[in-house]
Amino acid sequence: YGLIINPSKCLFSVEELEFLGHLINKSGIQPLPHRVQALQDFPLPDSPKKLREFIGMINFYRRFIPHCAHVMQHLHALLPQKQSRSVNLVWTESAREVHNLKSSLAATALLTH
Repeated sequence: YGLIINPSKCLFSVEELEFLGHLINKSGIQPLPHRVQALQDFPLPDSPKKLREFIGMINFYRRFIPHCAHVMQHLHALLPQKQSRSVNLVWTESAREVHNLKSSLAATALLTH
């Protein structure tokens, strides 16, 4: 296959490593703690742009959140049909609850490989 390996970019015999936003060890894969903390510290979005940013952050770790697509539909429903900078979001009770799913990511179980 013509594979070329650069030894200076390789890690050998390590217990765990960070790779593409995940912490990988012999037990499995989990989100990086500082990324989860950044998600938990994210304030309630007040604009469609901030809401899209939050949805993107959640989607990156969706594999760790049970039934994520079902839960996220409440947030997608808040987005306006047309892109507008002057639209304010109207938070429903179910959408507020979904915003609190940040804590479920923090308490997520380890995915085994």
